[in-house]
Amino acid sequence: MRRRAFLGLLLAGILVTGGGGKAPDGPPRAYSATAQVVALRPLEGGGCWVRVRLHQWVSLSQGFALGEIPQRGRFYVLWASSEGCVALQVAQAEAAGHIYYQAREAPRGGWRMSGVPAVPLGCAGP
Repeated sequence: MRRRAFLGLLLAGILVTGGGGKAPDGPPRAYSATAQVVALRPLEGGGCWVRVRLHQWVSLSQGFALGEIPQRGRFYVLWASSEGCVALQVAQAEAAGHIYYQAREAPRGGWRMSGVPAVPLGCAGP
């Protein structure tokens, strides 16, 4: 049952972000953001799916339609590498899950963290 709920959230996250579809001949879109990690699910082949609640974002590329712009307070799902998953776990322990990350549109749709997420300045615990 929990797996179905997570898959539902994953699908909702992909749909909210526009399905990851890019212009046919355009470069992948990218953005940077601050958010709070609210769920983290390791994947068998490595990496993890992470669900975040968005705080702020900045576009790093062209091509975001008005309806595709991420909204503050909404939940989104991204894929992170194994190294990124470890950094996310550290952020959850040190800064109540608050992170700064960059994301890039995946070739097959959806979003993946590019690079390793970090704790935003001023958010580290005692």
